[in-house]
Amino acid sequence: MFAVGAFASAQVVISESDYTNDHASLSLVNPSSNEHKAKGLMLPIVDDITQLPLYDANEHDLYTDDPTMEGMVMYVKEKEAVMVYDGEKWKTALDQSRVPYTRASLDPNAEKNPRLACVVAGCGSATTPFGLYSSDFDVDELGIISPIGEIDDENEEEYTYSNFTMKERGFYRIFVSLGMKTSGLHVSTPILSYRAKKNDFILTRREVPIATAILIHTGANRVGTMEFVGFFDAGDTLTLQVTGAVSLLTVADVYEVIPGEQSFIKIEKLY
Repeated sequence: MFAVGAFASAQVVISESDYTNDHASLSLVNPSSNEHKAKGLMLPIVDDITQLPLYDANEHDLYTDDPTMEGMVMYVKEKEAVMVYDGEKWKTALDQSRVPYTRASLDPNAEKNPRLACVVAGCGSATTPFGLYSSDFDVDELGIISPIGEIDDENEEEYTYSNFTMKERGFYRIFVSLGMKTSGLHVSTPILSYRAKKNDFILTRREVPIATAILIHTGANRVGTMEFVGFFDAGDTLTLQVTGAVSLLTVADVYEVIPGEQSFIKIEKLY
C-alpha cells in the first residue's frame, strides 16, 4: 500500500491506518475489508455555503460561473449534505430526504378536454397536455415542462407533440392520475389503457378499469392511476396518452379526461 502521511502539511493523505491531518485537502484512509477499519473518503468540509469556493453574494444565484471547476465536491456542515458544483452553482447531492420534482395538471379552462371515442370496431386515443395550471400545487423544479409540436390524435403518423423534455440523464419516478368520465353504452367492464411515450416509442402502459362490470352502463366516473420508473437521457421527451384497452367491449362510448385535483402528473428525479 502506498502511503503519504509523513508530513504535517501534506495536502493529500492516503493511508492504511488511522491518520488525521487538519491541513489535508483530501484524505483517503483505512482502505481495508476489516470491519473495524471501514473504508472512508473524507471530503473537504466547510461550515456553510458562504465558505464554498466561487461563492459571491453579489451574484443572483450566489455563485460565480466557472465551467472549468465543474465537478467540485464539498461537505457543508450547516446543510449536513454533500454539495456538487455544476459549473454555474452548487447543488445538494446524495440527499434523498428532498427529491426534486415536477407536478403538472390539465387546463381547467380549455375549450375541449382530452377525449376518445370507442365503437365496436375499436378505440381512438387522447393526449393529455399537462402544464402549470394550479398555483396551489403545480411546480416545475426539474424545468422539464416543454410542450413541443401539435396534438393530432386522429393521425398518429404525423403526430409531433411531446409534453416534457428531460434536462438530465437518470432515473425518474412518474405518477399519473386521471379523472375519467364516460358517456355511452358498453356490455363489459370498460377498461382504458394509460400509456407513456418516450420519444416515439411506448415506454410503459397500464390497463385501468373505469367502472364495475355490469351488463349495460352509462355515465361512469373513476380516477385511474399509473406509476412507473423510467430511464431517460438528456433531451428525451415524454408524453402521456389514453387509449382503449384490448379487452374493451363497447357498443358506443366516449371517454373524457376531466381536469381538476384528480388529474395530474408528478415526476421525480431519483438518480
